[in-house]
Amino acid sequence: MSPTINIEVLNISKHGLWLLLHQREYFLAFKDFPWFKEATISSVLHVELPQPHHLYWPDLDVDLELESLEMPEKYPLVYNQAIDHPSKTYNLPARAGAIINLQEMKIEFAN
Repeated sequence: MSPTINIEVLNISKHGLWLLLHQREYFLAFKDFPWFKEATISSVLHVELPQPHHLYWPDLDVDLELESLEMPEKYPLVYNQAIDHPSKTYNLPARAGAIINLQEMKIEFAN
């Protein structure tokens, strides 16, 4: 029988959240992982582990590789990237190298 892999959100503060995975604790600072800052507690607690190194929050549609928790500096975010839209300007967090086109509703990643 294979061992059960548990994942648990241990705590949520105004600075971030603590996650227990593979008997190791990770701190996800909101400055590095902004998707969780305004999320409901139940959405943050609803985390799945579809693969040993892949985390998924279905209520938030957030996918993270375990390596991004271990080394967030390798996965920088670009904050307050203004995106023009015919009716609004959006300030969205995006991964570095991503081009978001709201006119065509697609995201392209630069090599």
